[in-house]
Amino acid sequence: MVNHITAGRQLWLVIGLVTGLASVTAHAKDYRDCNHADPIERTQCVQETLTYTPKQIAKVASVICSRIDRYKRSSEKAFEIKPEMCVAVPGMCDDGKKYLDIRGIVRATITQGLKITDNNKFEGQLTAILSEVMTHNCSIKSSFAITNVPFHNQKRNITKRAVFTGQIASMFNRFLFSDYEFERNGRKAVSWDINAVEIVDGEPETLLDYLDKILAPAHNTYIGYEQRGNARDLRREIIDRGAVNARRLDCAPIQRNWCKVIPEDQDWLARESKRLACREACFAEARQLTPPDNLKTGTAIGSAKTPEEAKSMWRNRKGRNCVNESCPAFVTH
Repeated sequence: MVNHITAGRQLWLVIGLVTGLASVTAHAKDYRDCNHADPIERTQCVQETLTYTPKQIAKVASVICSRIDRYKRSSEKAFEIKPEMCVAVPGMCDDGKKYLDIRGIVRATITQGLKITDNNKFEGQLTAILSEVMTHNCSIKSSFAITNVPFHNQKRNITKRAVFTGQIASMFNRFLFSDYEFERNGRKAVSWDINAVEIVDGEPETLLDYLDKILAPAHNTYIGYEQRGNARDLRREIIDRGAVNARRLDCAPIQRNWCKVIPEDQDWLARESKRLACREACFAEARQLTPPDNLKTGTAIGSAKTPEEAKSMWRNRKGRNCVNESCPAFVTH
C-alpha cells in the first residue's frame, strides 16, 4: 500500500502550497554542492535545493503537455528554434536545426517557464526539475482525447501525455532514456524519478500504473493496437529500470518523489521478468480475448474437456494467473 497518499485533491493542493512556501526559505544548499557519484543520489540532493514553487512547476508541466499535442498535430514542425532557446538546446543551435523536437520542447519550456538563463545551472538542475514536473497533472486534457471516453478525460503528466499521443520513441528513446541512463548495481537505471507519483482522480499513480491500465485485457481506453504494442515495449523498458506500481511504494505524508519500495516486495519485483514473459504469452492483445476456432482442448488448455469449455476458459483468463510466473498453455493447431 502507498502510505498516506490517497487523500483527495484539495488536501494535496493545500499541502503543495504550504510546502512550496516553506521550500523558499528552508533550502540553504546550492545545486553545485551536490557532488554525489551516483546520479540518482545527486538528483535527490539537487531536488532539495530547488526553490521553484509548486505553481511554477505546475505551469511548466501544463505548457509542456499542450506543446506535446501541438507538436504531434504539426508533423513535428510546430516550434521554430529561436536564439533565446539556445541555453536549453545548444547542440541543436550549433547544428543549425530549425525546429524543436520533443526533447527540445521539454528543455526549452523549462528554461522559459522557470526563467533559467545559465546553461550550467540548467543542466545541473534538470533531472531534479523533471522529477518534480512528473508529479503534476496536465491542466487540460489532450486535444486528441475522445470526449465521451472517461479515460481520455483524465489529466496526467508529461510522460503519459507522450504515451497517449503516440510519441513514446521521441520522449523516452531519444530523450529520457538516451540522456539519463546509467548502470546501477548491475542494472539499468535513470537519474530522474521513474516512480514519480501523481494523483489521478484522487488516487496515486505511477507511470507503470498508467501503462498497466492501457494494457489491461478488458481495457476501455480506446488506445489502438499499435500504440498498445509500443506501450507494452515501454512497460518492459521501465521495469528494467526499476519502475513499480504505486501500491508497492512507501511514501511519507507529502512525498511524491523518491519513495522507497516496500521491503517485502523486493523479491516479488526481482521476479517481474518472468511474470512479464507470462503476460506477453497469455494476454498479449485484447483481441485474443476472442478464442480462435482451432483452440485445442485436453492438456493444452488445462482442465477443459470440450471446445466450449476451453473457449469459456480463454475468455475468463485473468492476470492473477501470472502471480507465480506461470500460466495455462493456450495453443492452436
